[in-house]
Amino acid sequence: MTISLSQVNITPRWPPKYILEVDSLADYRKLYHKAFNALTDAELLVSQAGRMMRAAQQECEELYVEADDAPVKLADRHPEGPEE
Repeated sequence: MTISLSQVNITPRWPPKYILEVDSLADYRKLYHKAFNALTDAELLVSQAGRMMRAAQQECEELYVEADDAPVKLADRHPEGPEE
């Protein structure tokens, strides 16, 4: 919203302080509630996304651990014998 100079009335007072009067102001309470609600909704969505990602990661880890074809095999000793 743009406020034009014709809508603003500045009244000088002594000591020099000014009272700013504006003919039309937005309903700041309504704007605040709208912004606050959007912020809390976004916070809930981020929290849900985090839970979904952690659940997917846990499922992937379980599938990897349960897989039979492990890419790494442990051996008891070095295949060429002990190093000298």
